Amino acid sequence: DVPWNPGRLEQRNGRIDRTLQPAKEVRCHYFRYVDRAEDLVLERLVDKVEVIQRELGSLGAVVMERIESTMSDGIDEATADQLELASKPAGREAVEAELETQRSQRTQLGEEIREAGEILARSAKVMEFRRELLRDALDVGLELSGVPPLQETDDEGVFRLPEMPASWTRTVDHLRPPKSKSEEWWEWRKRPPQPVVFEPPPKMNSALVHLHLSHPFVQRVLGRFLAQGYSAHDLSRVTVVKNPRDALVRVIAFGRLCLYGTGATRLHDRLLSVAGRWVDGREDEIQPFADEADKNAILLLEDVLAKSPSLDGIPDAIQQRVLAAAPTLFARLWRRIRDDADEEAHRATRELGQRGREEAEALRKILWAQRADVQRSVARLSQTAFDFGESAEGRLQERQIQRDLEHLRRRYDGIGREMEREPAQIEALYQVALQRLEPVGMVVLWPETRL
Repeated sequence: DVPWNPGRLEQRNGRIDRTLQPAKEVRCHYFRYVDRAEDLVLERLVDKVEVIQRELGSLGAVVMERIESTMSDGIDEATADQLELASKPAGREAVEAELETQRSQRTQLGEEIREAGEILARSAKVMEFRRELLRDALDVGLELSGVPPLQETDDEGVFRLPEMPASWTRTVDHLRPPKSKSEEWWEWRKRPPQPVVFEPPPKMNSALVHLHLSHPFVQRVLGRFLAQGYSAHDLSRVTVVKNPRDALVRVIAFGRLCLYGTGATRLHDRLLSVAGRWVDGREDEIQPFADEADKNAILLLEDVLAKSPSLDGIPDAIQQRVLAAAPTLFARLWRRIRDDADEEAHRATRELGQRGREEAEALRKILWAQRADVQRSVARLSQTAFDFGESAEGRLQERQIQRDLEHLRRRYDGIGREMEREPAQIEALYQVALQRLEPVGMVVLWPETRL
C-alpha cells in the first residue's frame, strides 16, 4: 500500500533500497485500480514525490508540510487539485525558508563531519592503530590458543576462521549470520562463522564481519596478553630476531605501565620501549638511543617481524651470549624506561583528570536542563490545576494533576541531590589510585651477517 504521508513514502523507498535490495537500481511497483477514486490521488502523490526528489534531491520540508496538510483530512474529489496546488512553489518567502533550512542543515552536517574527523585524528594518534598489526596480533593469539592462524581466501583482504575449540562457542556466535526467528539455537550454531575482514565492509548487509578493536572475538584474543601480564609460560622474556638490514646489534627493552582507579579499574595501559646499541663485551656501557633513533629501532623491529616472523635459525652460541648479557643490558635500559614511565604517568593522569572534569560538566548541563524542564512543567500544571470546575470528571483531573505536581516536585528535589553527588562521582572514576610499572622483556635485533 502507499502511505499518504509523503515523508513516510520517501522513507519506505529508501529503506527498500538500502536493506532489502543489493542492486544499484530498485524498482518499486504500486498497483492502481481504475474503479477506485483514491488511487488517482495516490498515483499523483507518487509522481509528485518523484519530481520533487529529482529536482531538489530530497523532499523539501515546506512542500512536505503542505502536502501532508492537504492529505490529513482524507481523500475526496477535490484532493487531486489541492495536491497539485500544494506541490507548487508558494512564493519567495517559502523558497527562502526552504533554502535557509537546507543551508542550516548543511552547516550542521559540515560541523559534525569536521568534529568526527578531529576525533578520528586524535584516536589514530593515540592508538597508533594499523590493521596489519591487528591481524598479526590475532594470529599470535590464536597460535598461543593452540589453533591455526586466520586463513586467507580467494578474495583479497578476506579471511576465514580456523576450527575453534568448544570453549570459544559463545565468542564465535558473534561471527555467525543473524539468527532467524524460526531458527532453533542448536540449529543456528551449526552454521559456520562468516568470513572476516579488517576493512569496513562496503555494504551494511554484506556477508562479512568487520574485526575491529571492540569486537568480542578480538577482545578475547587480545585479552589473553593483558590477563597474563606478559608473564605466561608461552611468552619469552628474551627474544633474538634476525635483522637483514645492517650490521648493528640493537637491544630493545620493554616495560608496561598501568594506572588503576578505584576498585582496581584499569584507566591507562601503555607499553614503553627503549632501544640502544650493544657492543659485544661492553654490556655495562650501553646507552639509550635518542628519541628519533629509538623510534626507528621500533619501526625496524615491526618491519622485520612482519616480513620474517620466524625466530628460528639463531645459533646456540649466540643465544647463550645474549642470555648471559641480558640482565646487564636490561638493567641499563630499565633506568630510561622508569623515567619515561614517570613522564607518561604524569601526562596520562593530567588527561584523565581533564576528561573526568569534562564529563562531569557535561552531566551538570544535562541535569540543569532536566531541572529547567521540570520547573517549566510545574509552572504550566500549576496554572491549569483549578480550571476543571466542580464536576466529578473535573475533580478527577484535578487530583491527577496534583499527583503529577507532587511527582515533578520530588523529581526537582532529586535532580538537585544528583547535581551535588553524581558529577563528583564521575570525576572520582578518573582519579588514579595506583601506578604500576612491570618489566615485560627484551628483544635483540641480531644482524644476519654476524650469524
